[in-house]
Amino acid sequence: MKVAAAILAAALAGCATSGTVPVRWVKTDDPNATCTKLMGAHQSGRPYRACAWIGQDGVCTVYSPDFTSTTAWDSMARLGHETKHCFDKHWHP
Repeated sequence: MKVAAAILAAALAGCATSGTVPVRWVKTDDPNATCTKLMGAHQSGRPYRACAWIGQDGVCTVYSPDFTSTTAWDSMARLGHETKHCFDKHWHP
């Protein structure tokens, strides 16, 4: 877990340079409720497991659950997936 957090911190450290997108991670116990409030219902009809949203401040905020020992790899993959949306500014339904 600490290794994964260190890798993410190192990857995001470069976000402070110009021409990059600042990213904020907000841990939420109910990503579906949070993401639905921001973006409306998921077009697929499935619940959101995480989402990324660029606010008026230009910061891309990723909303996802905290890691647990049983979900660490899945959670890290989800966090990385949403962070890539921030960097690419590409969103899918």
